[in-house]
Amino acid sequence: MIRLLLTIIFLFPLFLTAETIVVKTKAAQNRNAVFQYRVPRGYDKNRREMYRVLVIFGGRLV
Repeated sequence: MIRLLLTIIFLFPLFLTAETIVVKTKAAQNRNAVFQYRVPRGYDKNRREMYRVLVIFGGRLV
């Protein structure tokens, strides 16, 4: 039972998908900043409805 639960927990991220956008920066150490995003389910660009956005900034890569 525990083995099955651990397998599900470790395989779950494989089913998540996100698009990426690259933003050019002036920083010498990081010329391109990459951000991942997901479009909300049911999003319609023709509607004037507001959508919430969650942005997660990760750790530093050295």
